[in-house]
Amino acid sequence: IGFFLTASHLSLQLFASTSITLAFVISYWMAYRWYAVKARQLALSEALKRRQVRLKQAEENKEETSELISVNTDDELELDISSIGDQTRHVLKTVFALGAIVAISMLWAETLPLFTALNQIVLWSDVTLLTFCKAVLVAILLSVAVKNLPGLLELSVLRTKMLDSGTRFAITRLAQYVVIGV
Repeated sequence: IGFFLTASHLSLQLFASTSITLAFVISYWMAYRWYAVKARQLALSEALKRRQVRLKQAEENKEETSELISVNTDDELELDISSIGDQTRHVLKTVFALGAIVAISMLWAETLPLFTALNQIVLWSDVTLLTFCKAVLVAILLSVAVKNLPGLLELSVLRTKMLDSGTRFAITRLAQYVVIGV
């Protein structure tokens, strides 16, 4: 009976771990798809704006020349769409991977005595190995957030508002400083 109960408990834990992993993978791809659609919409709207500027410039210069003049409207402070997509993908991967690891580890915490063993190993006066591992996970998450926050903010919030590029740049820098402060 003991072996049967242990096997059934472990199989339920394994099934729950698989379900959590599947839920995080599906959530990641849904979030990634939403950001990809958002990036395509942004690229399309920017291309249409550039086209309208070129057409307006061509109409103004129609008397002078008959060929189209290309106008460069790129601002130095704006991030390009591909770097925004890379930053967003990196943030999503990190957040969902760490979330899945934390969820699965919380699920297996009572089954495996790893966390109690890690909590008993004292590194410094009040710092255990478990608190050190938690601090390392938080540091990794915050460093990824600081590095990739501009792309995430640009894509999710700032490009949808009617803000000029300098204001968007200032908001992203302030958000980075807040995350660094945390």
